[in-house]
Amino acid sequence: MNILMRHAIPACLFATALTVSVAQAFTPTIEIVEPSGTQYVDGFPVDVQVVMEISLRGQPTTGNPLGNCMTNAVNSIEVEATHESGSSNVIHSVSNPSLGNLCPATYSFSWEVQQPGSYSLVITAVHGNDEGEAVETVEFVTLAVEYPAPPAQANAYINANEYLKSLPGKQRGCVISMVADKHAKLAGSLEGYGPKGGPYDGDMIEQDVEVFFGVCASGNAGKR
Repeated sequence: MNILMRHAIPACLFATALTVSVAQAFTPTIEIVEPSGTQYVDGFPVDVQVVMEISLRGQPTTGNPLGNCMTNAVNSIEVEATHESGSSNVIHSVSNPSLGNLCPATYSFSWEVQQPGSYSLVITAVHGNDEGEAVETVEFVTLAVEYPAPPAQANAYINANEYLKSLPGKQRGCVISMVADKHAKLAGSLEGYGPKGGPYDGDMIEQDVEVFFGVCASGNAGKR
């Protein structure tokens, strides 16, 4: 009887250890790399790259205290964005993402931001019944860009050209006036330099300066 008991006890201990090993939770860890903080953009909507690093490791061992990398076992990734107004929507969702077996593995996607303001990004990665989560607050602000008006660009082009710069001041004034007149009449149209406030077609402005100098030199400026 004693011999049987000596064999039964190790078997029971082995079963217990096996149960603990199977129940071990492997939770993905996530770090949001970008975007982060305040982002300055020219306007909306704007495409933004969301980049994250995801790791999933197995049970640590004596020889491998970090555990084996098993990031390719992540089942799904979901990203939810909540605007400061309270509106919330899932901006990205993928099953069985291609992550490779790196710790960390880099994963990215493109997000079209529709309006300015502060957003809270919540990223969830799932492995089995275990979820890893990361949260990042990002603010998108319109960057005010001031474009020099077409007459100012025309004047700068003249100053950068030694020949045009040497021509009589009266001709220069005539050219600048013609550029300003064209911009006032055709702003926003295909024939114009661009919408009021910019951006403007610098090549068209420079071409017109060359043409308008000829017109002004001939005295036909008022006949156009």
